[in-house]
Formats: sequence, C-alpha cells, structure tokens
Amino acid sequence: MQTGQTKAIHHGGYNARYLSSGHLVFFRQGSLFGLRFNPSRLETSGQPVRLLDGVAADVASGGADLTMSRTGTLVYRAGKATGQGLPVVWIDSNGKTEPLISRPDIYFDPRLSPDLRSLAIVNAGNNGPDIDMWDIQRQMMSPLTSNRHNNLYPVWTPDSRHLVFESRWEGVHTMWWTRADGGSEPRKLLEAHQSIIPYSVSPDGRRIAFYESSPAAGMDLWTLSLDLSDVHNPKPGSPELFLQTSADESQPAFSPDGNWIAYTSDESRSNQVYVRPFPPGPGKWQISREGGSWPRFARDGKQLFYVAADGHLMAVDYQAKVDSFEIGRAS
Repeated sequence: MQTGQTKAIHHGGYNARYLSSGHLVFFRQGSLFGLRFNPSRLETSGQPVRLLDGVAADVASGGADLTMSRTGTLVYRAGKATGQGLPVVWIDSNGKTEPLISRPDIYFDPRLSPDLRSLAIVNAGNNGPDIDMWDIQRQMMSPLTSNRHNNLYPVWTPDSRHLVFESRWEGVHTMWWTRADGGSEPRKLLEAHQSIIPYSVSPDGRRIAFYESSPAAGMDLWTLSLDLSDVHNPKPGSPELFLQTSADESQPAFSPDGNWIAYTSDESRSNQVYVRPFPPGPGKWQISREGGSWPRFARDGKQLFYVAADGHLMAVDYQAKVDSFEIGRAS
C-alpha cells in the first residue's frame, strides 16, 4: 500500500501467492487453497477452495516446495506437511525430556509463569495465531485471546497475574497488558507501524524490554516504563532507547536483579548473545562463541540459557559484579 501500512486480507493460511488470473493461493493445514482476490482493493471474495493435497510444506516455518509460472503452471515437490503437531516438553539439566502438553499442535514461543502453574503459548493452528493458557496441574488448555488479530509473543509479569503481548490490527502493531485469568479486556500500552516485540519484564514489573523491527532501521532495543498504581490498568511512559547500532539487536532479557540485559546481535555477521548493564553503562560481554540467540536468565541468578546455532540449548554459569560480568564455559 502507498501508505506503507499492511492489511490482513485472510485469516488462517501461510505461503500465499498471487496469480494473474485474479486469485490468491495459499496453504492451510498442509493443503493448497485458492481464493478470488482483487489486488486494487486488497479484498478477497467467496470461500476458499481446496486445490491440491500432498505438497511438501512446513507449517511451523510457513515454507512450501512449490512455484507457479505466470501462465498458471504449477511445479511442486510431492510430500507431506511437517510441523503440524509440535510437542511441548519439559527438559531437565541432564537433557531428559518428558511431555508437558498432551495434545500436539502448531505451538511456538512457550512462556512458563513464575509460579510454575501455567504455560502461555502461541497456537498457530486453526484461525491463529492466538495465545492459549495451559494449566499444568489440571492438564487443561484454555484460550486467552481469540480475536483473530495475530496475537503473539506472550511475556509474564513477575507476579504471574498478568501478561504482555503483541497484536497486529489492520497493519498496526500494538502491545497489550492483560490479566492471565482473562478476567478483563486487554489494555493497550503502545502502538506503532512496525513490529514492537516484548521479550521480558523487569523483576519489579515496572519496565518492559522489547525490540522494534523496521525495514529502514533494522532491529533495536527499547524499554517501556509502567506506572502500576492500578496494576490492572498500568499507565505506560514514553519508550526509551536502550541500544541502537548498525547491527540488528533483538530479544532483550532482564537479569533476575534487573541490573543487566542479555540480548542477541548480529554485529559479528552471525547471531551471538551479549550482556550489557542496565541502565545503559560502559561494558559489553559476549556470552556465546559458536552462535546463539533467545537468551533467558535462570531465576537463581547463576545461569544464562541460550539456543546455539546448531539448535542445542546451552547454559552458562555467570557471576555479576558491580562493573563486570564474569562467565564460565557453556555446557
């Protein structure tokens, strides 16, 4: 669009392609569908029609082995759609796993509540993505959001009573605060025309660390202060820049004492995990060596976890001092 805004034209699909015949084709649950589409008005009409089954695709990543010519000739690799039933598991310090959620689905971005009673998770199945809540003791799933506006990136507050998440409403990115029990309508904290992705909340619950992504500036790190005089209706301050460089920085995670932020950066031409003091001050420490992303601090203040480039979950012992951050070997 000339305004630079985006518009949702259909919910429940991935890997969409426009055909010169005036149709939009896309995948849903491993099958190829077609839908009439008016490119000048950016509107669809009618109901989706199933066109083809048996195409190799990946539901989790949104990829598909398929291409089309301008004349409508279709070339594809026969196969099955993968990633339709992703398991969610516990993993202990020895690498042993056991199921956490009994029913596989298209899940991603799981977040365990600080009181260990609930799991907030994004479910991209059906008409998602939406945020679901898994009651660990009762083994029961319930929806937290169901408004079909691409609700993503849930982050818990320290008291386990609230969550922050991002939503996309008609091309506008918004950040919301909501009760974990769904007892009231979410409250909007921030709005932007580019992605504003929450990643962690400070230990006192009064500041959100997030990263903003835009085509012009790339990804930068910000924080947003909150007035919690009314904890169910917080008043946001103005966003404050934490880190902006020519590289892409993302995934800012507060330490348990709130004095440090771990984050991911591609300043070395590959993603690595770093730590800087908070509030911003001198010093920067590289944590990962062979690539890393998705940093999270352990609650005991002794370890920092991240995902290595080869997909392994890594743990690093650390000792934080007044003006230094000492790390051990990753394991």
